[in-house]
Amino acid sequence: MKCAIFMADGFETCEGLITVDLLRRAGLMIDMISMNETLTVT
Repeated sequence: MKCAIFMADGFETCEGLITVDLLRRAGLMIDMISMNETLTVT
């Protein structure tokens, strides 16, 4: 199964990365998608 996580400036690092970690441990393939025009979010 595949899942997309949308991230934008201002998100809490723990909220995003813990969610991604848990979903990956459950066997899902994760795409982390920036809601900004850049590849990084802060």
